[in-house]
Amino acid sequence: MMQPTEGPTPDKALASSVLAFLIFLLCLPAQSVEPAEPAEPPPTTVPEPEPYTRVARPDADTVQLEITRRRFTPAEGQGPDLWLVAVSHIGETNYFQTLQTFLDRQKLVLYEGVGDPQSMPESEEDTGEAGGLQATLAGSLGMAFQLDSIQYKRRHFKNSDMTYRQLEKLLRTEIQTRAEEGGTPNPAFVALMGAMDGSSWLGAVMHMGARLLGSSPKLKAMTRLIFIEILGGLKSDMSELQGVTPDMRDLLLVLIRERNKVVLEDLKKSLNQRRPPVSIAVFYGAGHMPDLEKRVRAELGYQPAEDVWLPAIVVHPSKAGLSNLEVNSIRTMVEWQMNSLQPKP
Repeated sequence: MMQPTEGPTPDKALASSVLAFLIFLLCLPAQSVEPAEPAEPPPTTVPEPEPYTRVARPDADTVQLEITRRRFTPAEGQGPDLWLVAVSHIGETNYFQTLQTFLDRQKLVLYEGVGDPQSMPESEEDTGEAGGLQATLAGSLGMAFQLDSIQYKRRHFKNSDMTYRQLEKLLRTEIQTRAEEGGTPNPAFVALMGAMDGSSWLGAVMHMGARLLGSSPKLKAMTRLIFIEILGGLKSDMSELQGVTPDMRDLLLVLIRERNKVVLEDLKKSLNQRRPPVSIAVFYGAGHMPDLEKRVRAELGYQPAEDVWLPAIVVHPSKAGLSNLEVNSIRTMVEWQMNSLQPKP
């Protein structure tokens, strides 16, 4: 008679499902340039950037995701300090408080997605399901959501991103163009639009899944751990991931490179002023930073000077009832999955 398999098989299967759910969720903007032309590939004349995320284990029962803000200075001559401030859209409350304090000290902050007060969506119907879904996930996991935690209505904060409607138009144009050419619409684009505008069952299902994740302390801790391992395992530009479908790569190219073009143009305008700000911070999702750093170094002549790491998401596995076997199983599964997505050397 075949002996039963040892180990937490049901939990591992559940963790695998959570992993798939979170990888899709990572592709949603926190909220959202209508590009005149497709974004060029990132420059290849600069070294590959160091990671902006890492997994840390400061003690035997603490695992945390750490995210850096990286300071850049001109390689030649003088110029303002430029900070690339990477961020996770959900995180601990004190993480966003620390970020707010730092951003308030800068002379100019170019930020992602929320929009200027005149163009900010006034209702969930305007924002679609993207922000609502991530806010639901944050609440389920006992964390905070970026758009609820950061105060953007500061005089030195400037929106440097697509508006939601422009992003929606860009994605719908992609779908329409493929249809007119006789091709099948990009499934990843269609899925994202369904989640963003609530026009399909996908948004409702993902909201239900996000709420389920907070139904027990153990499941909540498991999800936090998966989130930490996924984000901490991103070692390269997400738009260059090799182990995803071509449709998903096309989606990532739009969400990362097209939006980074807007940031570069705003940076160039600020640096070319007669009296540029003495410090500029670019406040964007961590997935944007490798591509953005390449462009900052190649096009603006800046080089890295300093890293400051902050704990963004923290979990205490044993306190939540996770065994070492379960923790190692989750870590191994995520590590294998993330390695399969990285660009081949």
